[in-house]
Amino acid sequence: MEELIGEDHSVVARVIQSGVQCGTHPRIAKPTGRTSEVEAIWIFTLGDGKITKIRPVSDRLGPFSSWAGTGRRLTRSGAERWPV
Repeated sequence: MEELIGEDHSVVARVIQSGVQCGTHPRIAKPTGRTSEVEAIWIFTLGDGKITKIRPVSDRLGPFSSWAGTGRRLTRSGAERWPV
């Protein structure tokens, strides 16, 4: 978790999710072993001491670009890096 911000009945979490593509996927024929990082924002609405609504926002295309070896992706520092 990179940041956690709360105000009134809302909490926002900014996270970095990372992983290795090691399984099959309908859009990728075989595992590539390539890594990817995705920055995601999660917005939680609270009521009566419980989470009443979750709104996740993330880059869903980025991992496919890095797994396929096309396009650019951002490193944790924000610098652009071309997959090898």
